[in-house]
Amino acid sequence: MNLRNHITHKTMDIKPLRGKVLAELIDKGERVTKAGVILMDDDGKDEGIRPRWFKCKAIGPEVFDIKVGEYMLVDHGRWTREIRTDKGKIVTRMVEAKSVLATSDAEPA
Repeated sequence: MNLRNHITHKTMDIKPLRGKVLAELIDKGERVTKAGVILMDDDGKDEGIRPRWFKCKAIGPEVFDIKVGEYMLVDHGRWTREIRTDKGKIVTRMVEAKSVLATSDAEPA
């Protein structure tokens, strides 16, 4: 098995399948821009809908533009619910690779 394609947790072995990425959501809660504009968290209303930043933990086959460890800006709602492993300490989500809008080596501010 190619180690590039999966992540191992103490309690389970998770490998994303075709066109999927296993990632950790790092963009939580409301944000305040430099101009002082408050961007609300997703509360089910239009003002809370926005792309989110994730950190890539593992990539599936057919994913070539994203590397493990990179930060990804993902289109709103294009990820699954949380997958909790190792007694809830590691929280990841599956993301559709085609929904990644941008990547960055540096952690977004």
